[in-house]
Amino acid sequence: SNDKTIRMWNFESGFRYSSDPPDAAACDDAAPLNAALEDKCRTLEGRLGEMLAQHEAELQECSANMITLGDTIQSMQQQLNEKDYNSKALELQLIEQRAITAKYQEDCEELQQRLKDKDQSIRALEQQL
Repeated sequence: SNDKTIRMWNFESGFRYSSDPPDAAACDDAAPLNAALEDKCRTLEGRLGEMLAQHEAELQECSANMITLGDTIQSMQQQLNEKDYNSKALELQLIEQRAITAKYQEDCEELQQRLKDKDQSIRALEQQL
């Protein structure tokens, strides 16, 4: 298209459209605005850079915290596994001790019965004499 319309800015009227080339006054009006906008852009770019650096530092800290947390979880899982193993070993020892106790109880009852039988035999012999 051969459309020569351009968009121009000036403080009094804001943006306007013109097919005429900008006059020197319009260019003079635009120069301080361009300088102010460029300054604002540099300020915003600087702030954006600071924000990006801060976010990068926060991400690195978060990543380090995640690694530490992962290590802690792994260590706790290992401790839990060890405690579970020890608990099972103690449970087996308890079962063995109960079996031994039950056998001793049985033996003790058998010996008591034998003692009663012997005692009765002795009393029977004493009465016969």
